[in-house]
Amino acid sequence: VEAGSLGKILKENPDAAGVVLTRPTYYGVCSDLGAIIKIAHSYGKPVVVDEAHGAHLGFADYLPESAMDIGADISIQSTHKTLPALTQTALLHSRGNRIDIERLEYYLKVFQTTSPSYLLMASIDICRAIIKKDGNRLLVKLRGYIDSMAKQIENCGCVRMMQTKDLAFGSRQDVTRLVLNFEDAGLSGFQVSRILRNDYRIQAEMADLYNVVFISSVSDNKKDIEKLTLSLLKICKSIKQPAVRGNNMPDLPPVPDRIIPLRETTEHAAQKILLKNANGLAAATMLTPYPPGIPLVWPGEVISEDIIAYFEAVAAHGGKINGVNGDMRVSVLG
Repeated sequence: VEAGSLGKILKENPDAAGVVLTRPTYYGVCSDLGAIIKIAHSYGKPVVVDEAHGAHLGFADYLPESAMDIGADISIQSTHKTLPALTQTALLHSRGNRIDIERLEYYLKVFQTTSPSYLLMASIDICRAIIKKDGNRLLVKLRGYIDSMAKQIENCGCVRMMQTKDLAFGSRQDVTRLVLNFEDAGLSGFQVSRILRNDYRIQAEMADLYNVVFISSVSDNKKDIEKLTLSLLKICKSIKQPAVRGNNMPDLPPVPDRIIPLRETTEHAAQKILLKNANGLAAATMLTPYPPGIPLVWPGEVISEDIIAYFEAVAAHGGKINGVNGDMRVSVLG
């Protein structure tokens, strides 16, 4: 998110309750939060940061600052994503006088369970103790492992690791998020992810059409990163012929036309047909390439030739489309 566009948006939407921002992104990109907060606060708007993938930020000098350190009003961190805590553990932080703490606590009581897990709460406390006592040392060691990996794969010719220079001006990078691009090798991220899993017993966090993403953390050791590095070098060495750069993906299709109101879609009979035969028909379910998990077609919207071509290309590169079966059938409305 670029700070320069925020002032215009807030000016056009004076009734906005506040600014909600995801930082860092799944790829470890951190927007210029300081500038965004300054603009939002000048309009009297609080800033809420979804910092699910940033619970480790601020614990080492090479990492971007945490949202609380920069001046956000609320941040929500998933300790289980980047810190050593059990799955489903998270923290909600608040600061300043823009947030009504009593109201916040009221809604926490409304939505939270009255039977919390003491295992989960204990794991948060153990995690807190580890990071307080040893977090900086462990993160500095991790940076050394990552720098060694980057140096070894720098000139292998088929994989490129995302760097700060690839980002928009003002953004910062969480270098513990390893984003590996195989576009120069003509391989999709899905293909590389399968190779790593099947041939090297390495499970990536996520793959897309161009990248494979790994989350490294204080729980990873030198051996872990070295195994990943060696596997990547072997994959590069196995590519015999120079590949065509890129994956020849069609452009993202435009927003489709709606022919059936969303609330009426459940009143229509649905049938499954081959995707290639669905041109001009209304979808019965959301059709969502993953990642990123954003629907391209909602129920009642028209499945066009462009959409069919895009989904077929995603499937050809090893991607998944939620709502499209493995045999490329899709539910449409009669």
